[in-house]
Amino acid sequence: LRKMWRTALILGLTFVLALAAQVDALVLDTKKCYTLSTNGSLYLDSTNSVLAIQSHPDRAALEQGSDKGVRFHFPLLENGWVVCEAHNDHFVGTTIPNAQKWSTEDSLGATVALATVHISGNQVFLNAGPRKQLSSTAGVSTTPFNWDIQEINCLVNK
Repeated sequence: LRKMWRTALILGLTFVLALAAQVDALVLDTKKCYTLSTNGSLYLDSTNSVLAIQSHPDRAALEQGSDKGVRFHFPLLENGWVVCEAHNDHFVGTTIPNAQKWSTEDSLGATVALATVHISGNQVFLNAGPRKQLSSTAGVSTTPFNWDIQEINCLVNK
């Protein structure tokens, strides 16, 4: 009887923990924009149509500002394309075959590998296939990097 209670308790606890993990999981929204950052104030930012890391130490100023380059949305949700509001009618991608940087004004049918977004816990990583990962320096790497993601107001995709 004691063993049965212990088993029931373990199963109940496992269920509660699994439910809590589901509640905390990140869910993307097609109508929302997000920033991708690391180390608190280093943001992925479109500069001259190329992704780069820019320091934005004042989050409130970033939210109130008009910088479209730090605002990303995901029209097809997880595993879908990445769009930067700086070039809202285009996608984030990298060249084929010699990928060295990420552009924010790529289009369907171009000779590029389009980036897709993937959820990793409460963070995301972007890639264009297994060998083209967006690195912590905004370069192209073979290793995925998990970005902190935070909702921000949209300027174009309203």
